[in-house]
Amino acid sequence: MTDRGGPRFPTMTIVGAQTLSRPDGIPALRVDTREFGAIAFRIDLKAIAILRRQLATAEKFLHQPTGKA
Repeated sequence: MTDRGGPRFPTMTIVGAQTLSRPDGIPALRVDTREFGAIAFRIDLKAIAILRRQLATAEKFLHQPTGKA
């Protein structure tokens, strides 16, 4: 997670997501957010591995008694 004294970044609330295929055949992940609308990211195996690791860490944090969503 982030250090409270560290840099600040815009945060968003995810309300949906969809995997898409771009016209050039490259897969993309569209994330629908409450604050910014839809944002799309090109996805490859490295990006998927990064997201999986970070989501697993976030899930562990949320399952802790002190975790806050």
